[in-house]
Amino acid sequence: MGRLGSSLATSLRALGHRVAERRRDTSSSLAAWSASLSVICLTVRDDELAELVTVLATTPLAGKTVLLFSGATPLSLLTPLQAAGGVIGKLHPLQTFAQKDGAPMPAGTHYAYEGEIEALVRPWVAAWSGHLHHLVGDQWARYHAAAVTAANFLPLLIRCGAELLEPLADDRGDALDWLKPLIQNSVANALDGALDLPYSGPAVRGDVGVLQRQAALLDEIHPEAAALYRLAGRLVAARAGYAVFEAPEADESAV
Repeated sequence: MGRLGSSLATSLRALGHRVAERRRDTSSSLAAWSASLSVICLTVRDDELAELVTVLATTPLAGKTVLLFSGATPLSLLTPLQAAGGVIGKLHPLQTFAQKDGAPMPAGTHYAYEGEIEALVRPWVAAWSGHLHHLVGDQWARYHAAAVTAANFLPLLIRCGAELLEPLADDRGDALDWLKPLIQNSVANALDGALDLPYSGPAVRGDVGVLQRQAALLDEIHPEAAALYRLAGRLVAARAGYAVFEAPEADESAV
């Protein structure tokens, strides 16, 4: 069912609900599977949703609620399901599900919702020790972009750092262990809203010499990381009032 679907099933069962799982290799029809259900949760990939909705719209949905668990796909995609008699809504956990182990929804997670579904989902979120927020329309684009920017790229930066350190350590796991206390303190600083400049390192000090030497080293051993290093260094330094790398000129031929 995927990582989110597995966690959702575990958490709904813990609340006493009967959960009927549906997997990709299921041979029974959607109509047969959904006949006895009161709530249908869509946790498939975004690029699979349109086809699924088209098929689901041909099934009887009177008295059923269909929940979309995507942050990026608009609720309007489910509009055809209303014509089939269903109530549509959107519920999205602001969380990552890295392991497919069916662990419960993590406590403290924030959830955004849209549609006439608050009475249905608020008890779930409360039981999961979560926080519920109502979003509409264009607010979802900002919400999802914030999540991607703040969290989705962080593992990439961490793994790039570990790759650089790995030749000095025993292996990747050891390199990550070296970096772990530094990363944990950096994340704690970033999450401290009282800090205006929760950064460390040469960029926030405007140390141009160190930044240029390290960027040149990365040019030799990890060019893609070098581009990230220059951009991040320039953005951090600018927040501290320094100019350390010139912004690249716009390519007028780019489309």
